[in-house]
Amino acid sequence: MLFNKEQDALKYLQDTVPAPERLKEVDIAPLKEQLFNIPENLAPGHHEFEGKNGLKISFDLVGSDYSFDRCYMIFKDDEHVEGNYHPIYSICNLKIESNHFSYKIDSFTDIKWLPNLKSPDSDLSHKYVDVGPRRMYIIGQDGYLSRPIDLLGYFHELGHLETRSPDQLNAEYATIKTTISADGYKTEHLKKSCVRIAARNRCE
Repeated sequence: MLFNKEQDALKYLQDTVPAPERLKEVDIAPLKEQLFNIPENLAPGHHEFEGKNGLKISFDLVGSDYSFDRCYMIFKDDEHVEGNYHPIYSICNLKIESNHFSYKIDSFTDIKWLPNLKSPDSDLSHKYVDVGPRRMYIIGQDGYLSRPIDLLGYFHELGHLETRSPDQLNAEYATIKTTISADGYKTEHLKKSCVRIAARNRCE
């Protein structure tokens, strides 16, 4: 097991996460510039967008209301998220292209988009990745992938999906204690944070 106790996880965080003074300041304003206009209303069906530098993004949206319970459990305690859980869409047949790049989602990756959930922190491109079932959750306007920061966030999360083997994931997540009771769904947050950081460090 990776972490037997929360204290072990805390020590890992203290040894791994840099102190604030070691973090570099980055001007992210250019990363939040929209590359193409997005519509006011979103509906199931096929969507195509074209933007700067030959950027082309297309996808199909399919209603996915059966995912409500899972989405609610993930985001209900997140202080950065507010809004409505409906509608929930599955993003299918995603293609991202530019003059020198082409990407197409594989059939094993499941992307859920909750467009009416929002993050009050505009500096975040808010996504959640569930590595075991190869599932990604995106909220708000991030799902359009209309800004460089959204594209960076998407491919960052995709990196977690692509670099973890089932055996590694099972071993790491087995160290996290999860309980479900009348009070809801509770997880050992320090352990979960450590597992996510460990996975990120292996990607880099």
